[in-house]
Amino acid sequence: MTERLDALVLGAGVNGMVAALRLAGAGRRVAVIDRRPVAGGLAATEQLAGGPVASVLDDTAPFREWIAEALDLPAAGLERTEAQPVFCPGPGRGVVLHPDPERAIEEVATLSEADAAGWRTRARFLDKVGPAVRRLLDTAPPPLEPSLADLPALARTAWALRRLGGPSLAELLRVLPMSAADWLRDTLSSPLLVEALAAPGIVGGWLGPHAAGTAALGLFDEVTRGRPVRGGAPALTDALAAACGRRGVELRTGEGAAAIVLGDGRVVAVRTTGGDEIEARVVLASGPPRTALLRLLPRGTLPLAVEEGLRAFRCRGTTARLHLAVRGPVDWSGRPRERFARVRIGGGHPDALERAADSVKYRRLPERPHLEIRVGDETPDGTTRLSALVSFVPYTLDGGWTPGAREALMDRCLDVLGEHAPGLPEAVTEARLLAPPDLEELHGLPGGQIHHGEHALDQLLFLRPAPQLSGYRTPVPGLYLAGSGSHPGGGLGGVPGWLGSGAALDDARG
Repeated sequence: MTERLDALVLGAGVNGMVAALRLAGAGRRVAVIDRRPVAGGLAATEQLAGGPVASVLDDTAPFREWIAEALDLPAAGLERTEAQPVFCPGPGRGVVLHPDPERAIEEVATLSEADAAGWRTRARFLDKVGPAVRRLLDTAPPPLEPSLADLPALARTAWALRRLGGPSLAELLRVLPMSAADWLRDTLSSPLLVEALAAPGIVGGWLGPHAAGTAALGLFDEVTRGRPVRGGAPALTDALAAACGRRGVELRTGEGAAAIVLGDGRVVAVRTTGGDEIEARVVLASGPPRTALLRLLPRGTLPLAVEEGLRAFRCRGTTARLHLAVRGPVDWSGRPRERFARVRIGGGHPDALERAADSVKYRRLPERPHLEIRVGDETPDGTTRLSALVSFVPYTLDGGWTPGAREALMDRCLDVLGEHAPGLPEAVTEARLLAPPDLEELHGLPGGQIHHGEHALDQLLFLRPAPQLSGYRTPVPGLYLAGSGSHPGGGLGGVPGWLGSGAALDDARG
């Protein structure tokens, strides 16, 4: 069977649906295909025997509000809610990172008055540089060889940076190449606080908090966080799917791409895993760029320099996903009877986070896994569901991912949880652990890398995924990138899908 479309999007994740919606809004006839049985990609709900649990990625705070408005997602049911505090267990009562600035300062002051003052200093810096950094991350990266057409966008970005003023711009340039630990210790003395703030920027990556460039990753994470979606990742994917229905975008799940078909050197069609051929003038790949360009294109299509750049693009997975069902509520020893939807557990010190990061270098399980936890509400039958991203778990493990290795990682995660929630390990009724190879198999992620490529200074902006591919365009006319392997990177922000589809529309306008 052959059909003809204006555009076909490969992958029905958040970026894929954002790209399809933007194209459909410009009057294009669009379809989306995905080999998985449900839409949502890494935001799709997983299943345990007892019912649905969280997706692989469930942090919706990075999903840009301006994208939601541009795609009219509120009309499709998308609602925002206030950000939730993050509880970080540690010595004594631990610390709660409140989204409200005044409550945050009050909480930090329980650690020390000096840290409360440092928190204010850091907050002022983030408020000052945030708009300019967000502009840098939410627009297409500057090309290595700009043309006259690129000059207005470059001028706007340069002006946004210039408006920071000399001292703030100098401070921003000083911070970007620093390690997260060093940057945070400029203003904060509590090891627990430094670790808690360093962790979000390096989750899913290869680098520890003492590595150069991790301050930039933490800064990027901080300034792009907005209000989360009410209902979390399932609500975000439902709203995107509903908007696709409203705009006439056809979502086809259970049918992936087997090959990209070329004619006269440009894209003409996609052959599906079901044997159909879908003709399209434009194809946007929202999955990992290695898959689209090295597996789906005919061998020898790409220039050698592009192939080499893609093979050098690091995709080493370092994240496992843990789902638990627990009898009763979760009681944290530092804050008895207080309930938190978000919990971040490390070793209480940036050095402990660095030691956990060392485990991937030596292909071993972390002795003390770092956990980013989401805690669901207690259900009527008295069950609480927890889902955690387990950081610094190597894709390539010495001895292989045997049942014994999986059991050992599960036991270590439960031990960490048991330190701060006594009785929790014994209350577990269901458990599921997805190691990096499982994420690769289930979601088609090279190396199990949840960001489609590691976040590091040499793999961001115009270097992501390779200099020749930084503007979402590929050497094959009609083929574009629109996923987390492109600028500004992974997560559920939706920006790569928006910018990738924008490149396709710009080219169509001539």
